[in-house]
Amino acid sequence: MKPLTRFLALLLATGVLLAADATSAAERPTLRPAITVESGLVTLGDLFANAGELADVAVFRAPDPGESGAVSSRRVEDAARRHGLAWRDDGMMATVSVTRTSTRVGLDLIRNAIAEAARDKLALGAEARLEVTLDRDSRPLHLPPQASDAIQVTHLDIGDANGAFRAEIRATDENAGAVRAVYRGRAVETAQVAVLAASLARGNVIGPNDIVIRELPRGKLPPDAAIGEEEIVGMQAKRSLLAAVPIRRGDIEPPHLVTRNGAVIIFYRTGQLLLSVQGRSLDDGAAGDLVQVLNPRSKRIIEGVVTGRDRVDVSSNVPLTPARTALNLPRDGARR
Repeated sequence: MKPLTRFLALLLATGVLLAADATSAAERPTLRPAITVESGLVTLGDLFANAGELADVAVFRAPDPGESGAVSSRRVEDAARRHGLAWRDDGMMATVSVTRTSTRVGLDLIRNAIAEAARDKLALGAEARLEVTLDRDSRPLHLPPQASDAIQVTHLDIGDANGAFRAEIRATDENAGAVRAVYRGRAVETAQVAVLAASLARGNVIGPNDIVIRELPRGKLPPDAAIGEEEIVGMQAKRSLLAAVPIRRGDIEPPHLVTRNGAVIIFYRTGQLLLSVQGRSLDDGAAGDLVQVLNPRSKRIIEGVVTGRDRVDVSSNVPLTPARTALNLPRDGARR
């Protein structure tokens, strides 16, 4: 054989060997550094690429749904050898991370389920508002990935006084198996209460911008608390009021349209005749209040109804009282 022919033949043989070796390497089992599984078992096919006919062989138990774990490469090698998979630990990878997927039942769903059970347990109406607070170490519930997130409260112990509860919850989907969990916390009936955004001084009228709505425990509200915004806005503070504190009905009143010792216009109607005169109010008064006013011309005190800002209406059948007697003044007009 000529030298050139021998050289070409050698090249061809080397290429075939290299190609065969490359094909063999591509088909060798390759360990994956991290895997995600759905079932409760980890197979050789999960752990290795190119596991071949052994791919469905289960070798390890998977973590619980939603959990992660790790398995050492040495244990993987032992499992592979036991089942006839040719792979040797080369020390390049210490562990394999294993994560199991899940259907996640969030804490919001859990709180809602407990709130519904608490309404029934405490015989509250459907409109009752309950604030459910779970203990700090509470975690979401993880179910198998093929299950739905449907749950139910199977048992609930709850105290009427402080709302402390212990709730047993289970998954209702048949694909979830017998997954159960226990949650603890508090379930308190609340109300949306209008309170002041900032403190307010006595005599000020409460406006819409002075009010914020807060969710407060109903059991801690005063029995005479003014809850609704419509009860508060437009009312006048009878004393200094604090921010964020429920307002008692006795702490507010309709705004005064006339003030004690303030100037007013007295309207006096008799028949078809309407007279008006400047006077002085002897009382504070809101719309519709009956107050005493002094007519400085006649020196008499008249009772009238507050009908507007600095306005008092007097009818003809209201008796007139001499100012000196009503105010207990001496005859010279000086106060004692």
